[in-house]
Amino acid sequence: MGPKHALKTQCFVEGMRYALDAKIKLLDENGDPFECDKTHTWIDEKSCPLLTFQLTNANGEKAWKYYANESPNNWDSAIWNPFNSFFTIDEDISNAVSAYFYVERPRAGISLIIDQIAISRDCTTLIANGDAEVSID
Repeated sequence: MGPKHALKTQCFVEGMRYALDAKIKLLDENGDPFECDKTHTWIDEKSCPLLTFQLTNANGEKAWKYYANESPNNWDSAIWNPFNSFFTIDEDISNAVSAYFYVERPRAGISLIIDQIAISRDCTTLIANGDAEVSID
């Protein structure tokens, strides 16, 4: 697991879409830049970071939600790489009594450096129904 941060789920609006944006660098065991492959998921030699939400409901049950980096760029070990992920607030997130997010999943021994983390509403789709012939009730 990587750095973990508590979320105030009461600040989210159920059904709304949000974006998490950050800058990330990866270093290998020798402190040298590490280049991951965004097509690799979970824990393998070249896997890149994922955004994870850990949720606990009122019954004490835990659930996890995983979101990939949606930046179209290939990973470049020489720069601060953009990490852009989108998530919609569903009932699990909305009803959580405690919630955390963390960035995780590069292989063991890889150091994860994160900067400029921001969560904001995603306003890329401003028209809920682009078809004026179909009503939305």
